[in-house]
Amino acid sequence: MRILHYSHSDLGKPVASTEHVMQLAEHWAEAGHRVTVVVPAKGRLARWSRCQFEYVPFLDRRGFREATFEVSALVRLLWLVCRDGADVLYWRRHGLDPVPPLVHLLTGIPVVTEINGLRRMYEAERGLRHFAFWDAIAFRPLEWLVLWASRTIMPLSETQRRGIAAEYPRLAGRCVLQPTGLDYSRFRPIDAAGARVRLGLRVECLPVVWVGYFFPWSGLETLVDAAPRILEEFPHARFVLLGDGHHRPEIERRVRERGLERAFAFPGFVEKDQLAEWYGAAAACVAPYRRDRLQAEGFPPYKVLEALACGRPVVATRGRGMIGWIEEEGLGALVEPEDAGALGEALAAVLRDPEQARAQGARAAAVMRARVPAWSDAARTVLEAFPRERRGASAESAAAGAPGRAVRAAWSGRGRAAAGAPRVTVIIPALDASREATLTELLAQLERQSFRDFEVDVVRGENRQGRAINRAAARAQGEILVTLDDDTQLGGDGVLEALVSVLDAHADVGLVGASTLCPPGASWFQRRAHREIPRREFPVADRVIDSDMVQHPCLAIRRRLFLEVGGEDEDLIRGLDPLLREKVRRAGYRVVIAPGTWIHHLLPPTLAAVLRMYWRNGRGSAFARLRFPERILELGSGFEGDEFARTRPFAFRVARRAWRTVEALLRGQWIGAATSCAYAAGYVAETLRGRQGP
Repeated sequence: MRILHYSHSDLGKPVASTEHVMQLAEHWAEAGHRVTVVVPAKGRLARWSRCQFEYVPFLDRRGFREATFEVSALVRLLWLVCRDGADVLYWRRHGLDPVPPLVHLLTGIPVVTEINGLRRMYEAERGLRHFAFWDAIAFRPLEWLVLWASRTIMPLSETQRRGIAAEYPRLAGRCVLQPTGLDYSRFRPIDAAGARVRLGLRVECLPVVWVGYFFPWSGLETLVDAAPRILEEFPHARFVLLGDGHHRPEIERRVRERGLERAFAFPGFVEKDQLAEWYGAAAACVAPYRRDRLQAEGFPPYKVLEALACGRPVVATRGRGMIGWIEEEGLGALVEPEDAGALGEALAAVLRDPEQARAQGARAAAVMRARVPAWSDAARTVLEAFPRERRGASAESAAAGAPGRAVRAAWSGRGRAAAGAPRVTVIIPALDASREATLTELLAQLERQSFRDFEVDVVRGENRQGRAINRAAARAQGEILVTLDDDTQLGGDGVLEALVSVLDAHADVGLVGASTLCPPGASWFQRRAHREIPRREFPVADRVIDSDMVQHPCLAIRRRLFLEVGGEDEDLIRGLDPLLREKVRRAGYRVVIAPGTWIHHLLPPTLAAVLRMYWRNGRGSAFARLRFPERILELGSGFEGDEFARTRPFAFRVARRAWRTVEALLRGQWIGAATSCAYAAGYVAETLRGRQGP
């Protein structure tokens, strides 16, 4: 499934929204789906991810940020749909953003909306004046449009679900509760004394930890007012406020006015691993939300859940959405909002009895695992809420195997014992589930092959073809490696036998491939495109011939030689074929086409899809030239006797591209000319953008 995941989150900051967006996206990608995360170009994710990213530019000026981002995001999302297609648009709603409903209206792509807050949050968060007026003329109509355009609505709490059902009863049937997940590998109980030492705190220090974004409704004024009562009894208490936000200067001013600078610390945002250390070091955690926020709508207190998972007691304010089982299970205390005296007394009670606090923390960790799912389970639940007609490939992908791991299906037959190692390993890289139908057909064709002594390794979820092939080659049992694309279709039942026979009969052959033909069932457009676009077809050979048309959609190489020449290049996105041929020739071996053998490698059925493909090819070539110019090698015609020129000057390649485009136009080959222009446009775009790659 091709998922567009749209969000306003800043992936450069280690905040809860980043965690939420990336946990869902990465678990979907690990399940074999193609996930593109579309976010503002504020900061970039600092770690490697299986997902693809589109960082959308915007004008970073007060009053213009959201509007310019939403305009840019609309253009980018429409372009992504036209370029790559999409099965669903999932977005973590931030305010009243009209972009997803507009994308749905213009493209018909189903939208799944995660409700991170109803429109009332404008009144609570921003203190908006004349809210009733703006609500009547703008907020409510826009909220209705957002919900109406959503195939599935996923509120984060039962309170939000009831609010939607009460105000928009016709949309109540679309609501599915969004589960909140936790990363239990990171947020788990640890030794408090050790955590304090690692954070540079004195062992006798009693940290009271708050985590979040500095909003007016966060209730930190109440915590500051309660601090003197706590410090009077516990002078070693320290209040650590982790996070940032526009209301932080006001809290810092309030701390200075009360002379509490030595008791308060403002470390700002911290990475998730360090955040887990702070939770672990805490004597207590606090969430003093204000009454207006709690009354506006219920919401799941994510930071409270993290603290409980780390085995720390929590003191929070009572209200809609706050989890009542903090009191029911004895995991801390709930107090009335904006009551500094009650908050101070509840925190003092926790600090006063460390044994009880440890017991509460131990219960909290156990209760959390029973009540709150891990992120992997939450991501699976959200995926099940996607439109059913769009999830067809998901189940097949899951049945075939986990992403990034081998899916092995070995057929024993002649030439080896059933328990012996296979002679051939067939490697099929499959980025996602978008080609599941052609992959299924290819596996069925392999099962009908006359040569039976082989295993199949489908490598899923790897966005670098070279890396996927290298990983499969490292674990392969066969002495011969055969690579196929997941959209390759074999031209008969003797393809594997022909490839192996050439390697067996010719010791000087290092790499052998098959001819490429347009299949009989292709449309008129596909047949014409195969004739007009260079290197899409190669006639069937009547003998073994040296050729530059040996390509990854179908080639065979001895595993020993593959490892000797260093395997595939793991950096390149395009250009793997000529580089592997060059390595084999430099090792002293021939590169040939097997006689009487062919495959079908069909182009997409529409001009738009073909142009998107050549746009990506152009970008991949520019990516290679910008970063690895020494690995850019020439492509010959593929016919025997043609000179295999290793490299050409860049100016020569540009002039040749321009001449071929003009020549195609003069010959009336409009598909060939259009793809040449698309390739050039992609090349220029990637050169100008200079990003990490397609």
